[in-house]
Amino acid sequence: MFVSIFISVCLIVVFIFYRQHVQEKRVKYFKDRGIVMQKSEFFIKELWTVLTNNITLLINQMYEKYKSERIIGFFNSGIPQCFVLDPVIIKQITVKDFDHFVDHLSFLDFYHDPFFGNTLISLKGKRWRDMRSSLSPAFTGSKMRSMFQLVQQCSQQMAQYFLEQCNQNGPHSYDMKDIYSKFTNDVIASCAFGLKCDTFREPENEFFKIGKKVANFQSPWNLFKLIIYRMIPFRNVAKLLDVKLLDDKSRNTFTKIIFTSMKTREERKIFRPDMINLLMELKKGQLQASAEIEANKSIAAVDEHINLSTEPKQTWTDDELISQCFIFFLAGFDTSSTLMTFTAYELALNPNVQTKLLEEIDRINIDLAGKPLDYDHLQSMTYMDMVITETLRKWPPVAITDRLCIRDYNYQGEDGFQFRIEKGTDLLIPIYSLQSDPEYFPEPDKFHPERFSSDSKSSVNLGVYIPFGIGPRNCIGSRFALMETKSIIYHLLLNFTFDLCEKTQIPIKLKNTMGGVLPDKAEILLRPRH
Repeated sequence: MFVSIFISVCLIVVFIFYRQHVQEKRVKYFKDRGIVMQKSEFFIKELWTVLTNNITLLINQMYEKYKSERIIGFFNSGIPQCFVLDPVIIKQITVKDFDHFVDHLSFLDFYHDPFFGNTLISLKGKRWRDMRSSLSPAFTGSKMRSMFQLVQQCSQQMAQYFLEQCNQNGPHSYDMKDIYSKFTNDVIASCAFGLKCDTFREPENEFFKIGKKVANFQSPWNLFKLIIYRMIPFRNVAKLLDVKLLDDKSRNTFTKIIFTSMKTREERKIFRPDMINLLMELKKGQLQASAEIEANKSIAAVDEHINLSTEPKQTWTDDELISQCFIFFLAGFDTSSTLMTFTAYELALNPNVQTKLLEEIDRINIDLAGKPLDYDHLQSMTYMDMVITETLRKWPPVAITDRLCIRDYNYQGEDGFQFRIEKGTDLLIPIYSLQSDPEYFPEPDKFHPERFSSDSKSSVNLGVYIPFGIGPRNCIGSRFALMETKSIIYHLLLNFTFDLCEKTQIPIKLKNTMGGVLPDKAEILLRPRH
């Protein structure tokens, strides 16, 4: 008994000294590079904290704690990372010195998991530059204009369904995340794959089943797999066991849908202004940028005209094309529906804002004189844009982004502040925290679209308003996300108001996720206007 206690005490003492030695070594690592270090937790505690908490709120706690610093360092699962808090440094590394920070930190390569490894967000270096240059023409304003009729049809279809439901059952409350997920499913099916879906009337369609699995991307099991892939020894075991994020059946179904659509169009000479058509052109090397340069009217939309000093690649493999369809599916299904959900929630919570938006929608409807909403009228709704922009400010669907240092970097500020980053170090940029900081946005908890009015938006620091990212690795699909969000909000508010009900969470709760701002439940009452 005594021997067991003695051995246990010795092991504890050795462990304490070892931890202290590791901590001192880590502090010295960052100190030598001019960076303050945040104390890291024991691995098991760190893992448990990530799995049982909302990572956005954890990051925000760190942001508040170290707000006086410009950059801090920490070790995440033994890997050195930096947390960038200063907007000046953020712009420097993401725009001016982008050539040092071209990549994201990715854990799934295209050899092991082609679905995720070949997506635009996972590609690195020249492969990413080639793909971004090739895809950019597919997301210009002119291409959005041609796709809008498809989005319009899905919006009308959804509004008509809820009108029928209200006529039969009266006003009813709905979980907005659920209904918007069904809407984005139909939009993606139509705009990306040329499929006709009506998920409200046929909720068990195959396309939506895959979508729900994709939406479960941030489930505890998938989060655990992502964490495993971050740790090199476990990552190798996971690769050996062929652990993938999406099951084989879903991947095969997804691939079959794309190939069948492409084959049918080739054989029957079918043209449809959707993503499949654009990718078919891309595969043949025929996708060209439009000569029409449309002015970027929304402060939220990012610029798709990015000079990457590279010529678009002329041929692409089937795996590469399927991956772009998949990331379009993943982003459209989840992040877009999240934006729509928070928009409806804030409009219900702020009836004065909703009233102003209803007035604009009614004016547009009168101007259309019975015609369907068109792209030009959609773009002309300035207050709608202010509402969506403010929603993205308060509730960015992607709460944090990163940049991977691809070669040693020395930062020298105009005021003499300097630090050094080694190749392989990942830098985190806290989108949610920056956009919630009262230093940049007074009364950040207040939903105030007028802060983005024509008279006020010039005072907005665009270095901290980055819901779609910043620099050349921003979100290529921002215009599409804004277009479909404005379209469905228009059609629903043309027929309903968003009202609070007994089931509405005030304040709204967020799900525990690895990097997104997802509502736990957003129950809103749809009340017919007429």
